[in-house]
Amino acid sequence: MIKNYHFQNGIDNPITGDTRTDFVYDGLMRLRQRLEYSFTCTGGGGGDQASAQLAGEGAGTPTNCLSSLPIETDYIYDGMRVIQERVMGVPTVSYTRGNDLSASMGGAGGIGGLLARSSGYSGGNWTNHNFYFADGNGNVTYMLNSSQALVASYRYDPFGNTISASGTLASANVYRFSSKEIHANSGMYYYGYRFYDPNLQMWINRDPLTEFGFETGQTLGQELPPDLTGILLKLERSNLYQMVSNDPANKTDKLGLIFWPHLPPFVVPPGTAPDVVGPIWQRFRTCRARCKADRDKEHNDCTQYAWCPDSTVPRDFVAWSACMVGVNMNYDACVKLCFVGAVMWR
Repeated sequence: MIKNYHFQNGIDNPITGDTRTDFVYDGLMRLRQRLEYSFTCTGGGGGDQASAQLAGEGAGTPTNCLSSLPIETDYIYDGMRVIQERVMGVPTVSYTRGNDLSASMGGAGGIGGLLARSSGYSGGNWTNHNFYFADGNGNVTYMLNSSQALVASYRYDPFGNTISASGTLASANVYRFSSKEIHANSGMYYYGYRFYDPNLQMWINRDPLTEFGFETGQTLGQELPPDLTGILLKLERSNLYQMVSNDPANKTDKLGLIFWPHLPPFVVPPGTAPDVVGPIWQRFRTCRARCKADRDKEHNDCTQYAWCPDSTVPRDFVAWSACMVGVNMNYDACVKLCFVGAVMWR
């Protein structure tokens, strides 16, 4: 669980209106519950830093501040994409999603795939429907209601800071930059595995790739589409807090792990006849299967090189990681050649 505090006058001077947010995650590292607390203080502040941090947690609570009961928001998922929010167990918002930037339902983490926001739940039905419009990077820029009237409009700088927001739904809608959810009290965006702070223009925690617990629970590149697995995986390793190689105008990050270069996994050239599409796809799949076989063999070679016999812990974790990354980058290059060859072959 992660806690976020927002102190209007600094951590040493808690006042009425200060907030605390608790984030609760499931075993797949998805945010499943958000608990919002607010403080009511008397006497014009007071309390030292340690007690302010403990506000609302019983022992150590500043004597002049009391926290409210939490407002609980639960998230319902389809894979890594939120499809419904429930407050205190009651459905409040539902999201309709379509193909994202990957030309699939979730290949780009839902970026650019939001279609509609429904609210006003009553008797099993939603009474209000509003519709999303996004720019080429998947940033939500416009929302219309069912009467085609403007209800929200957003403008951002390249790193996601909101330049302007207008409309009756501008505050209530939380999916904005990169089609990701913003946490209003902190101003940060939740990407799935990490929070992004547009003011700092970087992630607030390190890339988990170098953490052994994360490595053992993930297959390198498994979240990426087939022809982009492992692409440029190590470009950001020199700065574990860096966002999309400092190039948000041309790249996005789908889950807080690796940037997305705005290329779909498989695109048939416009105008291609239907009887040609099948052979192109078949050639691509056959070639990609050979790439996968080579990758699997090289993965085994990496393991034999770096692991002690009959051990679940690598003898040299750094060497094993470097080997695995190299193999995945080779696989990426191989599949790209498959794609080009499948399309260009006559």
